[in-house]
Amino acid sequence: MVHLEWGVCGIRTAFVLTGIAIIVAGLALAGYGGLPRTQSVTETEPVQVPRSTEWQGEWRTFTPEGLWGASVGTDHFPSTFDFDWGNGVLFAQYSDWVGFSATATVMAPRNGPVTLTVGSDDGSRLYVDDREVISLWSDHFYTSQNAIVDLTQGEHVVVLWYYERTGLAQVSFSAPGDILSWQETQIRVVTKQITVADATLQSVGIGVALVGIPVTAIGAASRRRRLPGEA
Repeated sequence: MVHLEWGVCGIRTAFVLTGIAIIVAGLALAGYGGLPRTQSVTETEPVQVPRSTEWQGEWRTFTPEGLWGASVGTDHFPSTFDFDWGNGVLFAQYSDWVGFSATATVMAPRNGPVTLTVGSDDGSRLYVDDREVISLWSDHFYTSQNAIVDLTQGEHVVVLWYYERTGLAQVSFSAPGDILSWQETQIRVVTKQITVADATLQSVGIGVALVGIPVTAIGAASRRRRLPGEA
């Protein structure tokens, strides 16, 4: 009977120790899951980007017949300008018989009229959204012209043509500043480093620990069966 008694006692102890081991392992796993970790997260956010009008131009030769010839290069101009070359070189090696077409975007902050001004020696033309608003397309000394243009709120495309035959050369453009610079909303992708815990490991660890509790309870509640005649 002594062997039976020790056998029952050993089983009970084994249940208790096993349950405790399971609980300890589960808590350790949950604790490990709770340790802070650095993780990369990609997000999008709106940003305000300053923009301003800039002219993109293409220079071409100009013939005595008033026709455009070959392209001789590209150029860019600031939002407003007054290029007074006199008798000097306009572009590359060209001081006569040359011209350009230049395109720019303006942004009207509201509906309403704006005043655009072009001056030239020799000829020039200004278009807004494919509509001619200024025409100085002839040979002449420097002359300027204004145009009052009704713009709707938003972007508009402006195109300037200019040519120089011989002699003095000059071209200018001006417009209100509030249509030449503005803020544009763009979506930017950013990567941030954040500190997080592993919720999955924490949940698994807690689950394992909960399994160990009834196992321990079974071992603790076990009692060896009393033999007949024992007190």
